[in-house]
Amino acid sequence: MSFPRQLGLQHRSATFTNKPADNQHRVIWTTAAQVRRVDFDGEEFDEILDLAGADLTRLNKGAPLLAAHDSSQLASVVGVVDKAWISGGRGLADIRISDRPEVAGIRRDVENGILRNLSVGYAINAVRIEKRKGRPDLVHVTRWEPLELSIVSIPADHGAQFVRSEFTGKQFHCNVHYAPNPTAGELQRRLLMQVAAGRA
Repeated sequence: MSFPRQLGLQHRSATFTNKPADNQHRVIWTTAAQVRRVDFDGEEFDEILDLAGADLTRLNKGAPLLAAHDSSQLASVVGVVDKAWISGGRGLADIRISDRPEVAGIRRDVENGILRNLSVGYAINAVRIEKRKGRPDLVHVTRWEPLELSIVSIPADHGAQFVRSEFTGKQFHCNVHYAPNPTAGELQRRLLMQVAAGRA
């Protein structure tokens, strides 16, 4: 498979877990379930997030709660992440929705169970690729950083392609490690990727 060394923001679905109290909600933002992805060349692979490798620094410093992953304007910030943690094989967070008048409709729809879906946007910093005979490669995301949570109409499709960062254009460096030891052909492909990136 061809795994890029510069990645845009990635998305996964998440869910509200309780009813609001003072505009606060507890959400599950990941279960680290294995999901099917498609690389930039159209080749399928399975992705699994290593919860031990999650850097929650940004979430715990007041990461934004966005409307549909739109980070291009302040009006799209509809709330804030108050606290995030890992427990029982899940990523959990307490979020607070803004009481600004222009967010009142979103807040009511969440409270009434009309808007139920969340998505987490995250940067991948390192992966380990496991080659599997007769099956798609398994990509272990060993270091990654959740950057924001979003209220969305339709959560990220588990079979969707990598999502390039549409709004900010930001790219995040990703270290790629292969396991087991790569074949000569794989080593050649890695060298070609390094040459193309100007690192060889």
